[in-house]
Amino acid sequence: MKKFHWTKPGKYFSNKSLAQKTRRFFHPQTIYPDAAADKTLKSGVFRVDTHVHTRFSDGSATVQQVENACLSMNIGCCITDHNEIRGSLMLLDQMKVPTIPSIEIGSKEQIELLIFFRHPEEAEDFFRQYIEPIRRNYRFSFLPLSLDYLAEAASEYDTLICLPHPFAPFWKNIEYGKKRREVIFRTLNHLDCIEAYNSTATHKANSKSLALCQILGRIPLAGSDSHAITTIGMAGIDFFNRVTSDNLFDSIKNDQISRIFENETKLRHVSNTCRLVLNHSKNIVMNHDPSYLSKRKFTLHKR
Repeated sequence: MKKFHWTKPGKYFSNKSLAQKTRRFFHPQTIYPDAAADKTLKSGVFRVDTHVHTRFSDGSATVQQVENACLSMNIGCCITDHNEIRGSLMLLDQMKVPTIPSIEIGSKEQIELLIFFRHPEEAEDFFRQYIEPIRRNYRFSFLPLSLDYLAEAASEYDTLICLPHPFAPFWKNIEYGKKRREVIFRTLNHLDCIEAYNSTATHKANSKSLALCQILGRIPLAGSDSHAITTIGMAGIDFFNRVTSDNLFDSIKNDQISRIFENETKLRHVSNTCRLVLNHSKNIVMNHDPSYLSKRKFTLHKR
């Protein structure tokens, strides 16, 4: 099987056409004035970073540090630790930052998915049934299950399934290898969203991700893919209306996204990649307490 050709060659994948195709979506001043946007953002939380990691997987920040950073920047955040939901549920329970239960899972093909849940109970049930029994600490990112199986299992719950960084380097690239391309085709129908912007990826990779999102007609998401406190909020999505933990899931599902936000003053692709490699090489997984979920008393939110 050849590499993906989502449309006619050259229509989306030449640098010039990609820049023209994506410039208006990535730069908010062409949609509405910055002054109006800044005024709106001060009246509530309208911006969410949908891809953040903590010490519960391979990040260096604690949940409390993530919460403090979000409060200082007046943004929401989705903690998407690798094969781990404790950090996400802890942030939800504290009820200070707009968030929803979320997790990043990796398949045996070494392709990852972001899963966003409407209810914390369903996130816990999914984790208990499909993640915890087979998770291996020395291979924190990938499970011995196929991508299409994981996507189908997640779709049985009230979820939003997102394909993150589809054109990242090396093995994270969905075009890397015949088997990976085949399993991606089998998984497409389960995808609700595509991560159209990842702050650790290059502009070319992000442009291809946005083009793929538009071709497939999926909801565009964006996130910093932060593994350190200093990179939280480097990218995210802005909404037309104020978001809370109660309406964030529906705001994404109903595609109430006004723009993709990128913090150009913080973009340092090389330094971010080096920091990520270092974090992966040490303290890959924290000690896991199998009895944590049975002890946890989660706070129910009216929806």
